[in-house]
Amino acid sequence: MTTSQRDIDRDTLHVLRAWLAENPYPPTVRELAKALHLSSTAMYFRIMRLVDTGQLSWELSSTGHRRSRTMKVV
Repeated sequence: MTTSQRDIDRDTLHVLRAWLAENPYPPTVRELAKALHLSSTAMYFRIMRLVDTGQLSWELSSTGHRRSRTMKVV
């Protein structure tokens, strides 16, 4: 992982932690994307990289889709 990817991951996790400190529920992908001034598609790929590296968990529904508001910092 390059330094810039680490910075991107750190920024994403920082925003997610800040959101969780202010709200009793996790943000949606769109809410996170808006906070980081990104498209929801770009945010989705950032989240998936964090899930793949074990820094974030995101629950699946019974149909295999990601459930809204279920992201957790590991």
